[in-house]
Order: sequence, then structure tokens, then C-alpha cells
Amino acid sequence: MFYLNKYSNLFILLREDNFVGKVLKNKSTNHKKFLKNSILIYGKHSALAALSNKNRCIKKIYLTENNNSIEESILRIISLTKGKANIERVNNKLIEKLIGKKVKHQGVLLIANKLRQNSAEEIFKKVDYKVGVVLDKVTDPNNVGAIYRSANCFKIDFILNLEKGAVKESSTLLSSACGAFEAIDSYYSTNLISILKKFKSQGWWILGADVNAELSINKFFSLHSDIKKLLIILGSEGSGVRRLTKLNCDFLASIPVNKKFSLNVSNAASIFFYEISKHLKLN
Repeated sequence: MFYLNKYSNLFILLREDNFVGKVLKNKSTNHKKFLKNSILIYGKHSALAALSNKNRCIKKIYLTENNNSIEESILRIISLTKGKANIERVNNKLIEKLIGKKVKHQGVLLIANKLRQNSAEEIFKKVDYKVGVVLDKVTDPNNVGAIYRSANCFKIDFILNLEKGAVKESSTLLSSACGAFEAIDSYYSTNLISILKKFKSQGWWILGADVNAELSINKFFSLHSDIKKLLIILGSEGSGVRRLTKLNCDFLASIPVNKKFSLNVSNAASIFFYEISKHLKLN
């Protein structure tokens, strides 16, 4: 039984179509509008971070029965942000119908607006930025989410993604990011090569992650200790940084590992972030 309000019809509509983050068979105007403008956010850390984000419009909060600890945290955040609580208790099965039985949601689900997509050009208005990341066709939302999480830990200033052919804001990404997507500034570019050239003109150095590079990241700053602004480029899980992108890098660096094995892009990102943070953030 649902309390009828202006959001209940939306939730019932989703239930009837068993929405699980895939393209809906019924391509009605309402469904298309929902998919374009809204997002399902689940899991404790992702939900609480979204509620704390002043730029995130929360339409509805669903909690499972007896989920009192998360409700207390939600009410505390709402009190601090002077927002309004629109909380509804539901059973676990209803949430599973929305996102699937195998998805870990910890009994909390938000319906929220997607965040505004910031243009890459806006980066150059931020005078305090020192370290940024470019995702060059990284397509796995779990990896992208993990990169956001590591970037937040090491105080990376921003992440720049591609407008086309890349992972954008999604429920899976936000879940993997564990709240970090709300904390890291995100930007999008329609022309990566053009924007890389502008970074160079603005005094940024560009470092590409390349498994075959002779220079290792743990020795990079012993040779280039004068760098003040650095842009790190991470490539796709399969082919790495693309050829044309490499040509626009000032440096390429690798991680010294056993050549019989490899790291996925999110693991590699953490190592790069750690080495970089020691020199550009903690000095």
C-alpha cells in the first residue's frame, strides 16, 4: 500500500514495467522523460551523499521497514540542509523489482534528478585546480565508479569524460562510486584532442597511463619535480589510451608490475593517484 502523492504514480509505473536500469519495452513519453531526467540511487553511502549534494534534486526517498539507522542519518542531513523529507516505507521486494534481486541496496532507494553536465570549458575558470583526470573511452560503470572513489580519497580536483562513447551518470556508476560521484567535479568534452591542446596552452602538463611506457610512475616526479598542474589520462580496459590521445600527451608512464599479469584501469588509477598526491598535494 502506497501513500498517494504526486510521486506515487511514477513509482507504480516503474513497478509495472519492472525497471532494472535497462531500456524499457514500453517507450512511452513518460518513460523516455524519466530515463532522460531522473536516476535511481541506492545504497547507504550513495544515497546519503546524494542527499548532501545541494545540486541534487531528490524527488522521493524509499526505505525498507525497520531501517531506522539510515532514516536517522537521512533526517539529520535534511535538517542540516533545511530540506524536506519525502520518505516512504516499502518492503524489500518492491525495491528488488526496481533494481534487481542481486543488487545491494541496503534498504534505501532515491528517485532523483540527474546532475547538470558541465562543459570542459568551465574547468579553466577554476584557478585552484591542480590535478585532473581524463577518462579516454572507459566504458565499464563499475570501473568508472571505482575511479571516482579513489579520486576522492586522494583529493583529485575533477574528472573529465567524453560526451559520446563513454559512461555517464548511471545508477551502477553511483553505487560503485560509493558517494564519491557527488564529491568530485565532473566535466564532459565533445572533442578530446581540442580540449587537451587548450590544457597545454593554460600551463597544464599531460601524463598518459601506458602499460608499455619505459618511465614508471614511481620515478616520474624525480625527473619532473617542477610540474604544478597535471592532467592524467586513463584509457579503456581493453586497448588503453588511444593512439591520437597518446600523441597529445607530454609524458607516458607505466606501473612496474609482473608482465605476466595486468591491473584493471581502476586499480591502476589508484596507484597513479597515490604517487601524484604525494608530490602535488602534500608538498
